[in-house]
Amino acid sequence: MKNNSVILFTDRKEEHTQLIRLLEMNHNLTVCTYSSDSWADVDFYSSKNTLYVLDNFPEECENVWIISKLAEDGVFSNVPILFTNFEAMYDFEKAGYSAFAFDVLPDPFNYDLSLHRLENIIQIRELKLQITNLTQMHTKRILSQANKLKEQNVKIQTMNFELVELLVAAIESRDLESGQHIKRIRYFTRADGYGVVSRIRHNKRTGGFNLLRLIGSRYRKNCYSGRNNAEAGKTHSRRV
Repeated sequence: MKNNSVILFTDRKEEHTQLIRLLEMNHNLTVCTYSSDSWADVDFYSSKNTLYVLDNFPEECENVWIISKLAEDGVFSNVPILFTNFEAMYDFEKAGYSAFAFDVLPDPFNYDLSLHRLENIIQIRELKLQITNLTQMHTKRILSQANKLKEQNVKIQTMNFELVELLVAAIESRDLESGQHIKRIRYFTRADGYGVVSRIRHNKRTGGFNLLRLIGSRYRKNCYSGRNNAEAGKTHSRRV
C-alpha cells in the first residue's frame, strides 16, 4: 500500500516519463508545474509528503513563487529534495534556497542508480524523523524528572524549616534567652536577605558572590547586636 507521497515539479513532463514511472512504483506521485495555479490543486503541507523532486526552473523566472513560499514556511527543513539534474540544483541554490538534505539524479537517466538515490534520500528523512521523535521523548522525560526533583526540593525545604522551628521551640523551652536570640537572628537574616535580593535585582551586574558577602556581613552584625542585647538584658536583671 502506498502511504507516502512524492511531488514532482516540472514544466517538461513528457521528458521525464521514466522518472515518473519509477516514482509511481512505491509512492503516490503528484506531478505539478511551477505555476502558482498548482497551489490550489496540491497539498504541499501534508505529513505524508516524503520527497520533492525539482526539475529546472522556468527560464523566465529566477525565483519561483511556489518554491519561495515553501522555503519560507520551512517545508524544505523537513522534506528532502531530489533534483533531476545539476542545472536544477544550481537554479535552486542560485535563488537562495536551501534544504536539510538533497541529491541529484543521474543525467542521462539511469534506472538502478536513480532508484538507489531515491531510496537513500527517503531513508535520510526517516532517520531524521526518528531522531526528532527520540529527542522529544527524552526532553519530556527530562522535564518530568526535573519537575519531580523540584517538588522533592520544596518538600525538603519545608521539612528543614519545620525542623528548625521545632528546634527553636525546644531550645526556648529549656533556655528562654537562647531561644529568643535564635528567633531574632532568623528574623533579621530573613529581612536582610529580602532587602539584599531586591537591591541586586536593580543592579544585575552584582554577582552571587556579592550577595553572599552582604548576607554574611549582615548576619555577623545581627549576631553581634543580638549578643549585646542579650548581655544587656542579663546585666539589667542582675541590677534589679
